[in-house]
Amino acid sequence: MGAIYEPAAPSTPCIVVATTPPHSCDATLMPRCFPRNRSDRRILRIFQANVGKIPPAHDCALALADSEQYDIILLQEPWTGLKDGRCLTKTHQAYDTFSPVNDWDGRDTRPRVMTYVRRSAGLVADQKRPAATRDILWLTVNGITVVNFYRQPYHDGALEILLQWTVPDKCLVAGDFNAKHPSWQAGRREDRGEEIAFWAMDNRLGLLNPVDVPTNAHGNTVDLAFCNIPLADAVVEDHLATGSDHFTLSITLPGQVLAPLPIGKIHLNSDEELKRFIELVEAGAAFIPITTASPSELDSFASALVNLLGCAARAAGRPARKTTHGARWWTEECAKAAANYRAWRRVHSLGFDREVQLAKRSSIACASVFRAVRWLKSPAGKAPALRQATLERRTANDDIPDPWISVNTDRTIPFTDRVSGGDPRRHATHREYVPGPDNITVRMLRAVWHAIGSLVHQLYQGCLRIGHHPKPFREAEVVMIAKPGRRDLYTPRLAPHLLLSCLGKGLERLIARRQRGPRSISAYYTHNKPARSEEIGLLRNRLILRLREQGWPPNLARWVGSFMQDRSARIRYQDIATNSSPPVRAATGSSKGRFGYADDTAILCVGDSLDETSAEASHHVRELVSWGAANGISFDPEKTEVMHFSRTTPKTAPPVLHGEFEKRPGRAMRWLGVWLDSTLSFKTHVEKWTAKAQAVAFHLRRLTNTRHGPLPSAVRRAVCACVIPVLLYAAEVWYPGSTRPRWTKPGKEGPSRIGHLVKKMSKALYTSLRAILPVWRTTPTNVLHREAGIPPVPLLLEARRTAFAARLKSLDEAHPLRRSDELLPSCPRPALLQRGFVEEQTAPLQSASKNETAKKFRDWLQALSPRTLVVYSDGSRSTEGHAGYGYVVHRDGSTVLRDKGRLGPAEIFDAEAKGNEEADALAKAGASLPEPADNVPTLAHLRKIARQQPEEAFKAWWEASAPERYRDLRLKATTSCPSELALSRPCFVTCLQQEPTMGILLTTTKGLVTTMRD
Repeated sequence: MGAIYEPAAPSTPCIVVATTPPHSCDATLMPRCFPRNRSDRRILRIFQANVGKIPPAHDCALALADSEQYDIILLQEPWTGLKDGRCLTKTHQAYDTFSPVNDWDGRDTRPRVMTYVRRSAGLVADQKRPAATRDILWLTVNGITVVNFYRQPYHDGALEILLQWTVPDKCLVAGDFNAKHPSWQAGRREDRGEEIAFWAMDNRLGLLNPVDVPTNAHGNTVDLAFCNIPLADAVVEDHLATGSDHFTLSITLPGQVLAPLPIGKIHLNSDEELKRFIELVEAGAAFIPITTASPSELDSFASALVNLLGCAARAAGRPARKTTHGARWWTEECAKAAANYRAWRRVHSLGFDREVQLAKRSSIACASVFRAVRWLKSPAGKAPALRQATLERRTANDDIPDPWISVNTDRTIPFTDRVSGGDPRRHATHREYVPGPDNITVRMLRAVWHAIGSLVHQLYQGCLRIGHHPKPFREAEVVMIAKPGRRDLYTPRLAPHLLLSCLGKGLERLIARRQRGPRSISAYYTHNKPARSEEIGLLRNRLILRLREQGWPPNLARWVGSFMQDRSARIRYQDIATNSSPPVRAATGSSKGRFGYADDTAILCVGDSLDETSAEASHHVRELVSWGAANGISFDPEKTEVMHFSRTTPKTAPPVLHGEFEKRPGRAMRWLGVWLDSTLSFKTHVEKWTAKAQAVAFHLRRLTNTRHGPLPSAVRRAVCACVIPVLLYAAEVWYPGSTRPRWTKPGKEGPSRIGHLVKKMSKALYTSLRAILPVWRTTPTNVLHREAGIPPVPLLLEARRTAFAARLKSLDEAHPLRRSDELLPSCPRPALLQRGFVEEQTAPLQSASKNETAKKFRDWLQALSPRTLVVYSDGSRSTEGHAGYGYVVHRDGSTVLRDKGRLGPAEIFDAEAKGNEEADALAKAGASLPEPADNVPTLAHLRKIARQQPEEAFKAWWEASAPERYRDLRLKATTSCPSELALSRPCFVTCLQQEPTMGILLTTTKGLVTTMRD
């Protein structure tokens, strides 16, 4: 991929980061999109400083540049760190971060320059790499090449690269040169200053620095700025000192052209804007032609509707803008400390650094305990290459020529083409979607549905009847998002997400709901999936033929063909988008749930030897590849994994052939997040997920201590949401309990021998508990569990196992996981009825004959469980005007209870309601009576037991393991958040100092919680 963007770059290419808000539309339609006197040119302000690898100085530089509204920040010797394999540096909410290297593993590989570009209108940055170096960063901002340079004293590697580089037009080179020359400092020539001066002269670069004005505390002018742009200027700003021994250089580049603003979403934020939008739609809805007799008329109908909504939104709303805010930790105290430092920076620099550190430490909010750092690096050619790699992987030769050949099918799937009145609204507006290229949101549709509801209904009805998908709904925008945990941004490491029109998605959901109605989803899915997300592009003719072979009606097949024909898509990576053009292979987008593939393919072969199973697996892979070639599906050998399972670790591991590739088993294989090793010991699985949980626990631990940090209750919420679920991931798969059946004698139980795994998991949980509680190291571990309200790892595993057993009770009785199913008593299995599809609104009056209705009722009654209570109630009215009621309660065909009553002068409907209420109350009272000894529990009761058992087990554990000084206090353990955790950490520690015994603290802090809140 690197050769596509920058042939001379030996490393991974960088990214284009567009920091512009969406493009405005015509001024007559959107009078408030932009100011009318908006200029296309502006002064570009650049902040340059060497922060000397000092963390507070780095923070101060970013905060000062933001407060002074600088567009670009050039820093030399930035602060960088390396913890747990992660590369760390300083970032700012208002700027995008650029680094000359993607990652580093020590001081010798860390970046020594870093550039920040403001996220504002009209700035588009593109990083270049003419040479591999960590001392120079090339960046193109709106056509200006900005070079951030650092030269280590007495090292000439970076300088040699700069002197050999060809300087383009409109270029700025600034940084720490560590050289002397009379051109910028009177005195002798040192450290190759003369070569730098001649290089600048040969490339027509003018020196912007004022002569003999020092740029560091030693009186030397070593921070230089060269530029070939007319009227560029630079000045040493004393009031922008960052805290290092270098001063700040402020550079201005006048008359720079703003980048074109891309098209983006339209926001209707205020009530006045929304009201104006509704008025415009109501006025224009009456002029939309309603004709649905042919596909062309449907296209015109849909285009008119989309154009009406789009024009109304552009006329009433305003385009979305990128909004930024300064660093929240930069308080008035920091500003005062910075002002004092400017006056006494050579005397009190340490005090200023302390103010910055304390401000950052106290700014941690409870809702944002941890935030990851996002790196932005990609070239301008990334988006077109991603389009080619994701949407144009195949050619038309992979498809079949004619999908309408005669097929033989022994079944026809019922599929109605009638649309009820409430279907369009339910499927188009029932949930929020990210809007597609038309920028019409679900909120806009809900606001004007009273005006366009009938139009959308007729449009959907015509599409289903004819079998056509309107052309305005076939345009898609593919947003490429990096997969988590992938540092390199190659195409397989990026996940495509398609954004489609909300009205088009409503039509897709309407059809998908009807597909799920008549038969099971698994019945019409293709039971193989390629290894690399083939659902993002399906071959049109093959899909039409497959649907016809499965028995779907012709109108659905025609709709699918129309849905995948003449589609257009554009790739968007951050704010850079390609032009819309038709891909060879249609991007189905949200339809992958309608016309997709089953999950990843797994082949399990059982034999007497590994050679036998390997040969059988190779044979099945050949068959699978052949089938995929015949159906236009490719399987990536890079994602094929092999694992040999046996009771002992195999001495030899024969390979499995995938075409010409030999696939050999590794140490473990990941399947749906579960790491499977050869002996199914799950040691690798526990180590992987425990390491992830431990990393989060360590992050929380660093944010807290006995004095500073978020509230203990907030950290507990973070632990319950981010640590425990990760720690227990897939515990239902590998945790067998304290005992398990023996291999040689399955009828006998033996120890599970998983103590070492539980011990590893407990370490991560202990770290989390100490992050929650402001306690000392000498606090007993058992006490930590009670105070935090979190049980130990063995109890958490048992709770997961019990909850899984309750879930198994709702599945098939023949489920293979029998040991977990036997943890809870048996219960009647619930009837798993598939949700049906209502074709029309149910008529309020009886439409069928009395005999037909009675027959349907008897059939329904026979389908009920024998233990179901059926209540019959009715009311009557005498000729004198007195109303009465009666009711009967039946169970399993026999009468359980009956009664009647009189209301006096009342309506018959009042009597019927009274009888129904009396019968329901008695039925509920009978259901709440003590259960008979032979009673079979229900599924709801078993789920209640599964929730209660962990609580009772935790209480029993605490009573047995509580320290001696706690037993007299009679404290109870609970799995909910203890109320004393709502105290702040200083108050918590103060109570600890007054009452050394932790148990006594708990008896007193419950009354303090309300006081502290007041």
